[in-house]
Amino acid sequence: MSRSKLVLATWLIFAGLIYGQQANTANATLTLNDQNHPAGSTGPIATNVSPGGAFQLRISGLPFQRFLLAGSTVTAPGTMIAPYGILDITFPFETIFDGFVPVNIFDFFALTNSSGQYVLSGALSPSFPSLPLGIQAAVADPAAPGGGRLTAALSITTIPLVTQTTTYPQTMLGDDVTVTYFHQALQFPFYGNVYGRTNIDTNGYLSFGPPTASEWLAGTPQFLAGPPRVAPYWSDLHMSTLVASAFGFISVAPASIVVTESNNGSVVSLQVDWLFATEAAVPPGTGTMTPGTRLDFRTTIDSTGRINMIYGPNIGPGAMMTGTGQVISVVGIGPGGGLSPAVASRDLVVNGSVTPFTAATAGDAIFETLTPPFGVDFLNLTMGMNFMPMGTVPPLSQTYMVN
Repeated sequence: MSRSKLVLATWLIFAGLIYGQQANTANATLTLNDQNHPAGSTGPIATNVSPGGAFQLRISGLPFQRFLLAGSTVTAPGTMIAPYGILDITFPFETIFDGFVPVNIFDFFALTNSSGQYVLSGALSPSFPSLPLGIQAAVADPAAPGGGRLTAALSITTIPLVTQTTTYPQTMLGDDVTVTYFHQALQFPFYGNVYGRTNIDTNGYLSFGPPTASEWLAGTPQFLAGPPRVAPYWSDLHMSTLVASAFGFISVAPASIVVTESNNGSVVSLQVDWLFATEAAVPPGTGTMTPGTRLDFRTTIDSTGRINMIYGPNIGPGAMMTGTGQVISVVGIGPGGGLSPAVASRDLVVNGSVTPFTAATAGDAIFETLTPPFGVDFLNLTMGMNFMPMGTVPPLSQTYMVN
């Protein structure tokens, strides 16, 4: 038995009291697929990951601190391990990160980074047991009694391979609305991070990370400075039941956003369709629309990091793309946050064909800003545009190509 297990076993022997669930604290937090332990929960949060699906564990504490991460079956209520907190996984357990222990139980080879973070990405095989696997971490904190704290416990459980479709009808949408879809299985790698949820905006883009206010004003500065974004057609769009026009308020077609998540056992994908979106009138931002316009488009993201964008009739029978090209729009992908070295857009499509391009620098955005009046040659692509990370995932790549 390693010294880390012996010390933790000693904690259990002398604890003697049963307590409720350990919660995450500021200097000792463990999240699975970006899900935090719920306040007041009586047991570990159960997170489902489909067989073959990727997952991400994030340990948060003080910068450059060591930690221990262990897994076992889950028990609740837990046992107080004074002065570290409540242990909510059973003993004996398997230490995921162990190593040599030259000084104390927190001297392991894994360290949090300068932001106090450590991210561990992995994938479950189809043979992974269906019973929950409990996971808990101990994170060093020099100011804490005993030199460290326990995080909340989390759990991983496999789920069957399924296809799930969620429709956001017009009554849930409108003008400048963002809805957040929590993935049932997909863990989407994008510019060095992995996301377990997608923010879907009525203005024609996906964003990742914490939800932000809807943005109708598209443009190069906004694209580079905003959140991480996949933009099949970011513009000032309407998906309202009644829209103001030059002729007063008029009823428009039943717009909707349809989300389909599927898993073939090796790749998990998320398909998002914007249907019956309406283009804003000029000048944009006035709440008016251009009568007769209809915009149908789709983007698909998957667990390998690939992204596909497709438009109009190529989606299916009856779909169309009848915009006027009078409102500035952006098409492409980018890490946001001012991280991209790119300062100008590219001509992604020429005469109906994609111009293959590979970003020269990790973290580069690949996008085209369409300045009015513009053509719609990129909308006629039979297979759409494909954005792919270079290299394998994991490890994650921040360099992309388009073809």
